[in-house]
Amino acid sequence: MEFEEFCERVNVVVLDALPEMYEETKEESWPKIETVLRENLRLKSRMRTRMRRNKDYMALLNSEGQQLYEELRRVRRKIAIDNEQPAYTVFSNRTLFEMSRQIPFTMEELQSLFGVGKINSAQYGQPFLDAIHAFSNGVRTETCSEEFLEKGEEGYPLLFSPAKAYESRETERIAAGKAAEKATEKATEKAEKRH
Repeated sequence: MEFEEFCERVNVVVLDALPEMYEETKEESWPKIETVLRENLRLKSRMRTRMRRNKDYMALLNSEGQQLYEELRRVRRKIAIDNEQPAYTVFSNRTLFEMSRQIPFTMEELQSLFGVGKINSAQYGQPFLDAIHAFSNGVRTETCSEEFLEKGEEGYPLLFSPAKAYESRETERIAAGKAAEKATEKATEKAEKRH
């Protein structure tokens, strides 16, 4: 990502967040406003990343798989609301993708999936198994997109490898830092030439 593109994206996020931040802070001093601004930017960034990953998982499924994935998200949302907890603490998007992909019918099959252990399967597993069974009528069908079937998990390292995702974010962060340094140097040079 080039520095200019980075700046444009930051501007979009900031402009989206400004009305809400203004309402929250219009009676406050600048340090409080700055704290709220930084908090909101961090949250928006995390939300966009999650949304992007969610869309990425959806793209790996065919239309049937996408419908099942959405149904599993509804089940997760209901459980999270009933238990007054964030949805990701029930099962992650990756786990819902794996459920949509593997279509488990038993608790043992469910526990073999990424992100499912004995505790969370005992607490939350049955509603997901019920939803999968109701959706599929007890028949396993192919739910992955043709592209995913061709490439496999290796073709999507940022979705399936936390280490690769971290490495990619670090590379982007370093590149953005270097671009910012370059831009600062150019601005300093221009200012010096003017004087």
